[in-house]
Amino acid sequence: MGSYLSTKNKRGVPPPLPFKDFLSQVHLHMHPLNKHLLTPESQALVPIVKRGEDSQTIRMLTFNMCLVPVCFSPLVYAPYQAQRMQEFVLHYAQNYDILCLQEVIGLLWEVKDQFLTAMRKAGFFYVADPKRPDIFSDQEVCEGGVIIFSRFEIVEWEFLPFSYSVDAEGHSVIGSVYACVKVPEKADTQAPSRFMHLFNVHTMSNSSFSDPFIVYESMICRQQQITELAQFVKAKLGEISTKHSCFLGHEDLANHMAIICGDFNVNALEESEDVKAMLLKAHPENIKFLEEAKLEYAQMVEKLSHSIPSSLVDMSQAQLGGHPRTFIHINTCREMNKREEYQIEVNQCYDYIFEKKIGDHKNISVKPNTMKIERFDSHDHHPWPAVSDHCGLSIDIKIKPTQTYHSDEVVTIRTKEATTLGPLEEDTISLSTTSGSVRTLQRHY
Repeated sequence: MGSYLSTKNKRGVPPPLPFKDFLSQVHLHMHPLNKHLLTPESQALVPIVKRGEDSQTIRMLTFNMCLVPVCFSPLVYAPYQAQRMQEFVLHYAQNYDILCLQEVIGLLWEVKDQFLTAMRKAGFFYVADPKRPDIFSDQEVCEGGVIIFSRFEIVEWEFLPFSYSVDAEGHSVIGSVYACVKVPEKADTQAPSRFMHLFNVHTMSNSSFSDPFIVYESMICRQQQITELAQFVKAKLGEISTKHSCFLGHEDLANHMAIICGDFNVNALEESEDVKAMLLKAHPENIKFLEEAKLEYAQMVEKLSHSIPSSLVDMSQAQLGGHPRTFIHINTCREMNKREEYQIEVNQCYDYIFEKKIGDHKNISVKPNTMKIERFDSHDHHPWPAVSDHCGLSIDIKIKPTQTYHSDEVVTIRTKEATTLGPLEEDTISLSTTSGSVRTLQRHY
C-alpha cells in the first residue's frame, strides 16, 4: 500500500491504485480443503493457508464495508471508497474463507466490479451477488449491497428482497441473500461434503432523527423485514427435510449447519447518554423510539428462533459473554471526525452472527472461543481511519471427519424438541447397524 503515497491529488489525498497495478498485487490463496482444484504443479506454487492448528477449520466473516457510491454522498458521506476497497483486499481478505458483506453497492460504479474481479483472483471463486435493478425503475435504483464470497462451492443461492423500506433506503433493494456452501471433508472431489446454509442480511437503518415519524417508521419497517427474514429462513431450511433441490441425497442433518448474520441495525446495548440527548434535541417525540428500541433485540431473537429460544444461538453472547460495540461511529474521512457530530459517545451493537440449530452438528460446528471483533484499521496513516464505520465479526467452523458405527444394537436418541424444519410425527432418531456395516442416521417424520 506504500505506493499510494507516490502521487496525490490537489487535496493531498493519495488516489487509488490504477486497477491494473492493484490487480497485480492481489495474490491467489487456497484453503487446504479446496487445494484439489489446483493441478499438482500449481499446488507447489500457490500459498495454502490454514486457520488455526489444523486444515479442517474454515473462517467466516460478516462485515458492513460502507462501500456506498459517490452519488449518495449527500445522504451518506463515505469517501475513499476505492482506496478502502483496495486496502481490504490487499491486507485483510486473505484471512477468511467465507465473507458475508453488506453495503457493497453498484449503481453504474466501477469500484464494485473491480472488487468482484480482485476477489476472484484472491481465491474467492464463488459469489452470491443479487442482480442489480434496472436504473430506469420508477422506484428502486440500486441493489442493497448484500453479497457472499466463498472459497468453496456455492451450490445454490437466492435473494429475498424485503417488501418495503422507508426514506432514502426505499430507493434501494435491501434484503437477505441465502447461499448453500458445500465444503468437502477433505481435498478430494469424491470426499463426503458438509453444507453451510448462510443468510446474509442488511435491514432498515435509523435515519432522519429530526423527523420523529420517519425514525419510528424506520423501526416498524425493520421489524417487518425481520419477520420476512424469519419466514425466509424457515422456508429455505425446510427444504432440507423434504430433500429438495441441491440437498437430494444429503438429508443427514449431521452434515448441515445454518448461520444468520449481517447488519441488523438493531441495538442490543443501552444507548449512550450522548445519543439519547442528540435524539431528544432533534425532536422531543423521539422519546417514543428510545423506549421501544429497548425491546427490539428481544423481539428480533424471538422472531428468528420461531418461539424456540434454544434453537437460536447468539454467538456474541455465547462466546464473548455479551455484545460488543460493532458500530464504531467514525467517518471514513479523518477530517470529518473532527466535527461536533462525531465527538459524541456511542454504544451500539448492530452486527450479529446467529447459529440456527438444525441438527446435532456431529460433522460441522462452530469452534468454541473463536469469535473475534475485527476492526479493519487503515495502514500507513491514510486519510481514512478504517475500512468502514463498522467492525466485522468472525468465527471459525470445524469440519469433522465422518463418524462410522460398528454395532449390533439399535440406538434410539430421544430429542428434547422439534426443530423448525417441520412437525415431527415421531420424535426419535434411530440408528440401525449390523456388525461390519454402516447405516446412516435417519429421522422419522
